[in-house]
Amino acid sequence: MAAACANRRLATRYPIDVRPMADFQGGYTAGLGSVTWEEDHAEEWRAGWCALGVYCAREGGSPDAPEKKARQRPAGLFDVDRNVLFVRDPGSPESLSTVAHETTHALQHHNFPALRSAHPWLNRDLDAAVATAIEGDAHVIGHSFHADRRLYLCSMDPRRAAASHARWWNWRPQDFAAFERFPHVFGPEVALRRWLAGGAAEADALLREPPLSTRAVLNPSSPAPVDFIALPTDVLLAEAPERDCALGLVNTAGAVGVWGLLALHGDEEAQGEAPPAFLDQWQGDRFAHVVCGGENDDELAWVSRWRSVEAAQEFARRHQAVAEAAASRGGVLSAPPIAIARGRSVVAVTPGLESAVEALAHAPT
Repeated sequence: MAAACANRRLATRYPIDVRPMADFQGGYTAGLGSVTWEEDHAEEWRAGWCALGVYCAREGGSPDAPEKKARQRPAGLFDVDRNVLFVRDPGSPESLSTVAHETTHALQHHNFPALRSAHPWLNRDLDAAVATAIEGDAHVIGHSFHADRRLYLCSMDPRRAAASHARWWNWRPQDFAAFERFPHVFGPEVALRRWLAGGAAEADALLREPPLSTRAVLNPSSPAPVDFIALPTDVLLAEAPERDCALGLVNTAGAVGVWGLLALHGDEEAQGEAPPAFLDQWQGDRFAHVVCGGENDDELAWVSRWRSVEAAQEFARRHQAVAEAAASRGGVLSAPPIAIARGRSVVAVTPGLESAVEALAHAPT
């Protein structure tokens, strides 16, 4: 731990408790990894993304869904809330690298506490983007303590990103593989660029000003503002007062989530090794899952903003083409959503919320 602090050029602000991984009481929620959420939160999380149609199969699985595999506890984990570093197999050859990686996470949160605001429950896309800075920084330090990974680190060329990233993309119906792996795949190169440019000072700067969307990570040469959209959720609930409905998950899919949705449900271009070009025009999105009392009668409202009218129309066309397949995969909606383009905005709603289209199209940023 002391060596990791020296390599990272940061100091701990208060003592860190170290415990065996067997003491960790958190569970596993697909798309997040090991977490300490209560089961009802995890269920709301799964149901919300299921309503969107991303990485979801109906209850009981489907013929093409992979079997669930037993998930092994990670080799290490830093619990931010309790300031505890959990380690599995401390005597293994990987332990030095693991401890250095997790100690770096402790240093990050001790010295840059604002990073905690990027929480997946609030905005999964923002969280995945910020995590490229967090995980990339930790991987650069952790790799330096492992002989094979140290060689990989020394030979890494940040300019070869496209070639190395193409191999990792693997969309699976019951898994949040994209969001979960995204920071670990893209992060090391993001962080290494900063280390090569200016050492620890540049690495610190990346943590102070991390990327704010997965689109910005996918194409760092095309910076653009991100619209953080506030949905009029009161309007959504007012649409069906006689029904037993309540607001479920509200979150953001981002460029990565849109890519995954299209790829999973048959969009041929999205199934390639690079995202469709129009996704570089993504500027923001927000969806809300409205949970109703019966079976298969939930509603969905999803607003996305694009940097051009043409990109908005392109997304509306592509989403409409996969909407039925996405709704069938999720199996919780009353009907497939309808995608409606309004200038640079696209509103995708199930029929029960169609009267809210104009309010959604003008949702504030």
